[in-house]
Amino acid sequence: MVRHIIVLNRGLSPHRLLVDEDYLNALKADAEEVVEIDSMEEWGEIHGRLSKRAISTCMDEASKNCEALIVEGYNDAASPTPEMKYDAIIGVSPGSAAFYDPDDYLEMLSAYRGLGKEPMELKAEDVVPLLKPDGFGRWELIDYDRLAKRLSHLIEAVASYLDLGL
Repeated sequence: MVRHIIVLNRGLSPHRLLVDEDYLNALKADAEEVVEIDSMEEWGEIHGRLSKRAISTCMDEASKNCEALIVEGYNDAASPTPEMKYDAIIGVSPGSAAFYDPDDYLEMLSAYRGLGKEPMELKAEDVVPLLKPDGFGRWELIDYDRLAKRLSHLIEAVASYLDLGL
């Protein structure tokens, strides 16, 4: 069952932030529950209680509508949810990428789970040293101006696409 829960920080007044009040009110109107928090401790409790289910639900919904799904590690998490199955594992850092066998990766996550550690609680830095890369890619680091020039055709294509209102 999908539930829509909105978590709002009471300390962040909309008068001090760039907030679209109409959008925020529409989100609240569609929510089954609106939770207002005052502290990081409250956020930690809400996050701990709801995040695993929320991530799994979002992954399920996104997977239904996609042929391929790219999942970027959030907060350096080794995996967003224990149910994830991967076709490729790519570790990326500035100027390089390492490619890992997905079966080895899942086996390693399973071993950690057996020790009581959930995949979303593990950091990539915890697991990468335990895996042997299948290959590497390296490229020159370039500054933002040069990168923008190289990608200008892509940027223009995206801008054109957005102008079509699709």
